[in-house]
Amino acid sequence: MKTPGENTITLRNAPPVFYAAWAAAIALFMVMYWNSFGNLYFNWNVVNSYYSHGFLIPPISLYFVWTKRRELFAEPLAPAALGVIVIAGAAFLLLCSDFLGFALFAQLSMVPMLTGLLLVLLGRRHAEIMWFPLIFLFFMVPAPYSITTNVSFQIKLIATEMAVNLAQALTLPMVRDGSYVYFGNDRLLVGDVCGGLRSLIALLAFGALMSYISKTRPWARIVILVVSGPIAIISNVLRIFLLCVVGSV
Repeated sequence: MKTPGENTITLRNAPPVFYAAWAAAIALFMVMYWNSFGNLYFNWNVVNSYYSHGFLIPPISLYFVWTKRRELFAEPLAPAALGVIVIAGAAFLLLCSDFLGFALFAQLSMVPMLTGLLLVLLGRRHAEIMWFPLIFLFFMVPAPYSITTNVSFQIKLIATEMAVNLAQALTLPMVRDGSYVYFGNDRLLVGDVCGGLRSLIALLAFGALMSYISKTRPWARIVILVVSGPIAIISNVLRIFLLCVVGSV
């Protein structure tokens, strides 16, 4: 007599055809996004990249998938039709990227494409278990250069103004004019690399990681994520301030 759940199919007792389907899906995914992988690698490796941390994101996501392997293998397979809609949406983004020449669309569509495959081949519960490894992958996708350049410039001006205000509060005679800080007969040019956007992006990813692995209360996790941005900005303000102090000595 069969016991309840004996006929339940999980990853542990899935038939060979299931793994063949996954192998085919992964191969098709690699072919579809081959150019996107190349674009990601280029943006991660370019000089003065804001996303040099991108190399670390996929291995970290895979690590958290590995930590959930017991839950994933024990959960019954229950393919969800919702995955077809998600895959269609991701495919639409991919097509838009090809027609418009906007690589960001293709790179962003990777995550919903993977999510749709999980829903179709495994089920909703498996996708829920892997929600963080999937969402964390967005941190590897570079924003367009025009956006990062503009944001970096604005953050640089804000940080420079705050550093000068701090110096004036400490009775140090400093004045800002654009990207220049004047003190006495000298001046200091705050370059774009001092904007702090690179550290801000990296700390946001780190904050999300720490928030997820933290064993504290939910509100504390949110605080960890929220403060990661201000910490990056404040540290950059202090760096500019110290540069100005050293330059004025």
